[in-house]
Amino acid sequence: DEVIEKFPGDVVAKNGRAEVLKSLNRLEDSLLAYDEVIEKFPVNVVAKNGRAEVLKSLNRLEDSLLAYGVVLRQAPWNQVARNGKASVLILLEKPDEAMTMLSHHERPRTNDDWIAQHMVGMVHVRAGRLAEAQAIFQDGLENGPPLDRDYFRLGLATVCLRQKSFREVLNLMPLVRMPKLVGASRVLTLHAQCALGQKDAARETHRLFHGTMSGLCMGLPDAIVSYFEGRSPANQEILLQQIYRQEVDCQLAA
Repeated sequence: DEVIEKFPGDVVAKNGRAEVLKSLNRLEDSLLAYDEVIEKFPVNVVAKNGRAEVLKSLNRLEDSLLAYGVVLRQAPWNQVARNGKASVLILLEKPDEAMTMLSHHERPRTNDDWIAQHMVGMVHVRAGRLAEAQAIFQDGLENGPPLDRDYFRLGLATVCLRQKSFREVLNLMPLVRMPKLVGASRVLTLHAQCALGQKDAARETHRLFHGTMSGLCMGLPDAIVSYFEGRSPANQEILLQQIYRQEVDCQLAA
């Protein structure tokens, strides 16, 4: 805000402010901030990608898809937009279309290539191909760019939950530091704590969610607690599958 006050035309500061608002879960404010940037700087691709990302987090998936399409018409090979559109297509249960958007180098070369690899792993998770997903996430955790490794930690923890390796989840999640991924990390932590019967720890983790979850992640912490308390015994398996799905959605929306 101080930079923008001194330099009203600083588009980097304006985009940065919008991104911080998203990290604070002030999604509507973030969307408004990006709209203001685009109004003044109509060709700014960073703002357009940011706007599409916020729409995705708000669960306005069709609007997000259209927003990424606007970027790709302007810059067809913009990998941020391609990855973003792919994530929305996965959320819309269109994995084959998503895979056509993702880079498929023999080895990832750039940060965006590694993010694309993470999404390929998520497609495998959704399809129940856990061994393939685990191989991708382990590779990314060991060999990916340091700034991107939190994505692979989350992916690996997602696989561990399905394999009932709950203590491994609790070993992985404290290492997640990227602000926009902390919410998804806490979700997996809560799941593992509940599964292990760590009631006090789970209660404290659940408390941290107050007022912080929205869009695709809304209601997920309560659903996890409800499942492990057995509030709907006749629907336990259905509820667990819904939780698994929403845990993936929460990561893709981050």
